[in-house]
Amino acid sequence: MSILNQTLTVEEVSSRIQALITGDSVLQSLNVKGEILEFKKHGSGHVYFSLSGGDARLSGVMFRSDTRNVPQWPKQGDEVIVQGRIAIYPARSSYQIYARNIIPIGLGAAARAREEIQKKLAEEGLFDPRLKRPIPSYPSSIAVITSPTGAAIRDVIKVASNRFPICSIVVIPTLVQGLEAPAELVKALRHTNSLPGIEAAILARGGGSRDDLNPFDDEFVVRAVRNAAVPIITGLGHQIDLTLCDLAADVSAPTPSAAAETLFPDSTEVSRLLGDDLYRLSSGLLHQIETRGNYLDRQFLSLSHLLQNSVHFESSRVSDSSQGILSVMKEKIHRDNLKLSGLASSLNALSPLSVLERGFISCQSILSDKVIVSVAELEINSVYSLNFQDGNALAEIISTSPSEDH
Repeated sequence: MSILNQTLTVEEVSSRIQALITGDSVLQSLNVKGEILEFKKHGSGHVYFSLSGGDARLSGVMFRSDTRNVPQWPKQGDEVIVQGRIAIYPARSSYQIYARNIIPIGLGAAARAREEIQKKLAEEGLFDPRLKRPIPSYPSSIAVITSPTGAAIRDVIKVASNRFPICSIVVIPTLVQGLEAPAELVKALRHTNSLPGIEAAILARGGGSRDDLNPFDDEFVVRAVRNAAVPIITGLGHQIDLTLCDLAADVSAPTPSAAAETLFPDSTEVSRLLGDDLYRLSSGLLHQIETRGNYLDRQFLSLSHLLQNSVHFESSRVSDSSQGILSVMKEKIHRDNLKLSGLASSLNALSPLSVLERGFISCQSILSDKVIVSVAELEINSVYSLNFQDGNALAEIISTSPSEDH
């Protein structure tokens, strides 16, 4: 049976059409630009709408799980871009877009969305000035989050080369405009947190229309800026432009070049300041040395005078003490001499020599050296030594005559 004559059920026809649509990679991930004609929020949390473009109309649905991606719900007549996929709704045999996000692009709708996000984040405190962190005075390594081919990166590198060339720069490439830019920016900002040694980051993009800056009003990008691990300096667009990322950043500058000038110190000025500081330190040090030297000289002179006075005083006191001790010693020696003279006289009076000087003699046996003190001790015909004051004599006993009193 040929395909032309084949009979299909309604369900089979719907399935074949569904297969054709799901097999088309473009229809499975696309962005559709159009004007909102109908918009309805269902009690289930799902949202149903219609897009109009010229003479065509496209139905759409957004499930409740995706509604949190929409910062500001569009109104009828707003121009939007719907991100999602095309699929068949079998119950009605109709195709529709299943939306993941709805992005307002008209001036009125975009402004309302930005205002609502700003109010929400301000109430959460994301723009509180107390959260702002100081940027490093002399950074050694920084990151630049921007398009690798845009003018912004060239401006930043040029300013860095002229002002502070010793700082290393890590470029984190990302989209900076278009519907895919917010997700890329969030990814780049989070990547910065994992880079070792990074002290700050510049989020930059060159000029363009205000709509080109819409990614920097995205809620998730703004939160990523505030939650960055290092201080963020923004340089987005022109001087008249202000994004929510500028409000959340630690420092905002009107242009990429101005952001770089804010972050990078002028090396010429730094050298001049260092020279001035060195001069002040040297002068201060020399003044301190001179002051301390004068102080030490005064202290040494004062100490010398004090030492001289102390030595003179102690010398006088020692001299006085010596004279006193000498007088005491002389007196003591005199007294001792007198005492010694007295003792010598007493000893002399008791000395046998003194007795002998008065005419007395001592008698001593020559055999036993015994001193004879009595006539009874003498033996007849024995020889004895007679000791005089001026010498000795030997005598032989012929006879003895004891005293009648004994």
